[in-house]
Amino acid sequence: MTVGIVAVSHSDKMAAGMVELAQQMASDVTIIGAGGTDDGRIGTSFNKVMNAVQAADDGSGVVVITDLGSAVLTAESVLEFLDEPLRQRVEVVNASFVKATVAAATTAQGGGDLSACVRAAEMALHPSAEPNLNETAETRLVEGGDDDLVETFILTNAMGLHARPAAQLAELVNKADARAWVNGRNAGSALSLMTLQLKQGSSFEFRANGPQAADLLEQVRALIDNNFGE
Repeated sequence: MTVGIVAVSHSDKMAAGMVELAQQMASDVTIIGAGGTDDGRIGTSFNKVMNAVQAADDGSGVVVITDLGSAVLTAESVLEFLDEPLRQRVEVVNASFVKATVAAATTAQGGGDLSACVRAAEMALHPSAEPNLNETAETRLVEGGDDDLVETFILTNAMGLHARPAAQLAELVNKADARAWVNGRNAGSALSLMTLQLKQGSSFEFRANGPQAADLLEQVRALIDNNFGE
């Protein structure tokens, strides 16, 4: 069971494309697009959003992410008509459409609960509104501890730590009973990892601590040695 994601756009094609992109990084998550009006025009549809929310929920909750302000109104109208149990586990987020959807989906893929997925989506603001990276919990640099396990890796895959490998690495971290950092950044956040812009040939420090830190390190080593399956 994972948190479901609904991407609400004024364009059916945009919603479908968003689903296609997000599922590349979160294949186990139910991600449903609700784009355009019922008759195929640009706009939003109460019925499409309602059906998408109901289909995306498996009991873990649903994050509804919108592209423009009027889509928020549609999503909030849907909330008013949901049965109370479902209504209590649906959250609407109005943030950067692409980044928020990817952030929420990859967090759900990593086992994050509804509040974690909402927080990930809310932090994915439009670049002009983003806080300084060092001011956010997901990207704040951390000091190493004496009991940390540390290893330096070199990326050999052609595209480096782009979206899909970043999501794979973050998923390993989120599923382990451990905390981990890449160059001092939270390794459990795919967006945080992508901000490092690590390319083929780049080296990075992977630091972990916790009961499963050693196992996590082995899994990361295998993932990198296998070039993230690329």
